[in-house]
Amino acid sequence: MSLYPASFPVPTFVQFFYSFQGVVAGSLGLVGFFYPNAPSITLGGYWEYIGEDPTGKSSAKEKKVVLAPNVRGWALRNGLAAVVNVMGLYFGTPECYYIICAVSIWREFFDILEAFIDGDTDKVFFPAKIAPGKFPPLLYFPPWASLMVGNLASLYMVYAADQ
Repeated sequence: MSLYPASFPVPTFVQFFYSFQGVVAGSLGLVGFFYPNAPSITLGGYWEYIGEDPTGKSSAKEKKVVLAPNVRGWALRNGLAAVVNVMGLYFGTPECYYIICAVSIWREFFDILEAFIDGDTDKVFFPAKIAPGKFPPLLYFPPWASLMVGNLASLYMVYAADQ
């Protein structure tokens, strides 16, 4: 049984997993892009800028604040991943599923790499509590390593079904 028509016997788990990812990533992308200061995305959306401005003066002394400087880029990354998932699930070819897997593995790999570089590996290995009112509306966000395992398992299942 499949959730969507496909040109090969893709497992239902893969379709459900990437449907869920598409909904979450797409929602985060839309909200983050159009409402970068939404409380569900950031803490008020404003951050104090620490560093130098182009003239070489320190902005930290002036308490300069900026509106969510990286949220739109992050939102675009999530939104496009959702588009890839939707298009891949719609067309249903093995190649489309390979692309969905590749995009998801790429995103998760760099999130995990960034966490290791920042020394913040708790979110990689342990569930993270989501504050009330934040997105997605779950009690805990799954550990990133579990999402990577799901992506790699999906890639294996797509490969096995394609043989």
